[in-house]
Amino acid sequence: MAGNKNSGRRQQPEELARLKGTLQPSRRNPVTGFQGAKKITTILTCCHLVGYETLNERSKKIYLSACRQVMAFGLLQQSDLPELLVYAKEFDNYLSCCADIEKNGRYKLKYDDEGNVSGTIDNPSNFQKKVSWDIVKNVSANFGFSPYDRQRLRAEVDPEDPTTKIVNIIMNGGDNGPEDQ
Repeated sequence: MAGNKNSGRRQQPEELARLKGTLQPSRRNPVTGFQGAKKITTILTCCHLVGYETLNERSKKIYLSACRQVMAFGLLQQSDLPELLVYAKEFDNYLSCCADIEKNGRYKLKYDDEGNVSGTIDNPSNFQKKVSWDIVKNVSANFGFSPYDRQRLRAEVDPEDPTTKIVNIIMNGGDNGPEDQ
């Protein structure tokens, strides 16, 4: 059976492919081209997502921080916001599980019918912590939050930018080239 429009790889945004260094315009469909999603350039746009109100304070901070990081690369699109919402909820859940394990321990006591201790069981937060971390890890890989995924992104920099000059000085060991002499 032949594939349909939903089969195959998910279309990668052109900006992301350019940053990764994998952009090959010759592979784009010349008839349809690339229909990019709506780009987001302000943090206020991120707050108008359905489900944002369900986040607690810590989740909102995580969500907005993640949006700012992706926005700094110029890659944040409207279609990415629900995934970042899941990332924030799961990361908050992971932190809550870590706090519960720290407070109550890895194991909980098991009692018999008379109220005597009959053994121990794993704290349910152990399993939930692992599940939440797996989701956080998978979603963060999509947006370059881990150091490994971040090194695949190639940002175009302006050589006259003061930040670029500072980074070049640091990377060259304090030598700023012929200007220092």
